[in-house]
Amino acid sequence: MLLRAPLILQTPSHEGLLEGWYDGTEFWVNPHKLMQTLGFEIIESDSTRLTVRDQNQAISFDFVVNQITVNGVQRPQRAPSMKGPSSATLTTVTAVQDALGTDMVWDESAMTIQLSSAATLFTPHH
Repeated sequence: MLLRAPLILQTPSHEGLLEGWYDGTEFWVNPHKLMQTLGFEIIESDSTRLTVRDQNQAISFDFVVNQITVNGVQRPQRAPSMKGPSSATLTTVTAVQDALGTDMVWDESAMTIQLSSAATLFTPHH
């Protein structure tokens, strides 16, 4: 059972709530909405894959094999997925954090996702 869990999203140019869910173990987000909010261009988005890019990086979440690729390099973290409300594909905040590396800080106790103003994996002014 998924419980609705609004998360706080803080970027250099945006602060607000991000729709999230909690399954009792992990926090889940709609990666399409999150990456769009961060200013990434959505190249491909369906229930099996999300591919985004900006001027710095191309990131792909392959939900069939649960793999994250950043600029053609596979990341060690898995990208689990599940169907959320309204049939949106969700992935864990941990998977998104692995995709964005040190540019993202996830504070689970405060339910806050904070993006660095000195980010290298996305354009911080978005």
